[in-house]
Amino acid sequence: MTENTMIFLAITLDGVKKAIQMKMKNKDIHEVWCGSDSISEKDDLYKYVSRFNYPLNGVENLIINEALETIEEHHPNAIIWIEHIQKK
Repeated sequence: MTENTMIFLAITLDGVKKAIQMKMKNKDIHEVWCGSDSISEKDDLYKYVSRFNYPLNGVENLIINEALETIEEHHPNAIIWIEHIQKK
């Protein structure tokens, strides 16, 4: 993948759905990654994502940083977008 590769890290199911829609429409996003709590392995959308085996929603920054490190290992020099979650 090139330097212009964009990866989206989705935190919620809604984020997964929107990222996949963007990927299908304009190909700006090359890969969608998510946590185990945002999508089930049985979900039809599962085939469109790379899924961690641990949750990402509501976790400490350390866990998100570890997920980002893993993505960087798989996609060096890629631009990584992260879904923002409003705190309640």
